[in-house]
Amino acid sequence: METFVEEASTYEKCIQKIHEKYGPNIMVTRREVKRNVGFLSLFNKETIRVSFNIQNESFVPVFSGNEDEVQSKSPAAPIKTYSPENIAEERLKIIKMAASKSEAMAEKMMPYIEKT
Repeated sequence: METFVEEASTYEKCIQKIHEKYGPNIMVTRREVKRNVGFLSLFNKETIRVSFNIQNESFVPVFSGNEDEVQSKSPAAPIKTYSPENIAEERLKIIKMAASKSEAMAEKMMPYIEKT
């Protein structure tokens, strides 16, 4: 895929220029601000540089329209709030998991496991 670059004073003007030259089937891959330094820093100017690719077909998200598929998905699990008790439980789980990986680690973790 070939990448093209255009520059303009604003992003909107740059996109308009790209659409006029190449059509609507583009995908912007990068946007950056280029600072042109003038004489003795008096005539500084910023331009926007947009890198883009030309797509064979316009990109349009496709919705299958199958409502059963959308409804059958399970709802997201409720977010678990962390209280000091939950943090202590999670910490203990991590310590036990680390201790189960090696005997040397188990010896180091025993004081923490025995506290709880």
